[in-house]
Amino acid sequence: MKKISFIIALLLIFILVLTISGCSKAAAVVNGEKISDSDIDAYFNFFKSQDTEGALEQDQATIDNVQSNILDSLIVIKLLKQYAQEEGISVSQEELDTRYQEIIETYGSREEFEQALESMSVDEEFLRNELENQILRTKIFDMVTAGIEVSEEEAADFYEQNKQDLFLVPEKVEVSHILARFELEEGQTEITEQEKQSAMDKIEFVQQELEEGRSFEEVALEYSDDTASAENGGGLGYISRGEMAEEFENIAFALQVGEVSDIVETVYGYHILKVTDKQDEYIKEYDEVRETVITYMESENKNAAWSDFVYGLIDGAEIEYNTEIKSQLTPEEEIEEGQE
Repeated sequence: MKKISFIIALLLIFILVLTISGCSKAAAVVNGEKISDSDIDAYFNFFKSQDTEGALEQDQATIDNVQSNILDSLIVIKLLKQYAQEEGISVSQEELDTRYQEIIETYGSREEFEQALESMSVDEEFLRNELENQILRTKIFDMVTAGIEVSEEEAADFYEQNKQDLFLVPEKVEVSHILARFELEEGQTEITEQEKQSAMDKIEFVQQELEEGRSFEEVALEYSDDTASAENGGGLGYISRGEMAEEFENIAFALQVGEVSDIVETVYGYHILKVTDKQDEYIKEYDEVRETVITYMESENKNAAWSDFVYGLIDGAEIEYNTEIKSQLTPEEEIEEGQE
């Protein structure tokens, strides 16, 4: 089976929804065990309550995608539970209580925790069930991926093949600026000529102060409208291309160390720049990134093994669909057969 994307994380994060009854009809049956319509509806209603932009009210494509992901995630967690039962993998009460207490401790007090649950109409039983799913998934993941390691040779080979793309540090400049900001009134979308002239008058005054010998840092602190950088003498730190306005960057990268620019206009206002250091682009040495490479490759290899394992469970399962929601886990023709 081709690798198909699905959101297993939907059931592995801290999802807070109402508990649901098991009396509705089955949307799907997984190896003889039912996933009900109300299961799907409860999760969908939760996501809908979190949808501040209203996509789940109006966008049918988004609705279909979310429902599909919920169904697929419920199927996967059902399969993992069945596998755990067959293999004798379980979650102890002590493990569950410990995890539950860790969640409580992320709040200021138990009272705040309970208020948070109440505000989202959540009860302890459902939360504990979700945490149990989370712990169970982790145990199976650790078992499936045990022994997966990356050799020194594999890591070095990955580095050589990818160093130009992944480990190239671009050219950087350390830059400071003084800003005369274009001030927009509330509700205003365009700068007037009068407002531009006011900003120009200010930046020309700043330029004159610099030409008369005052230090860049002192003038920035006193006059720059970028108050955050002004506290640091106008310092913005090191920047790479693509981080600032194009007009700003073109000048910054053209200046020599210690050089101060003429007046530069961007959409934010008028600037005067000073470059205090430059770093040429370079490729990080293997020793600098060795641990990162190994960690990344191990993670990728474990995720691939996990994906193969999960899809193995799916391929070996008997899944009957009794819903119009389209699953991404099973070929469409099999879904249609199950609905007939």
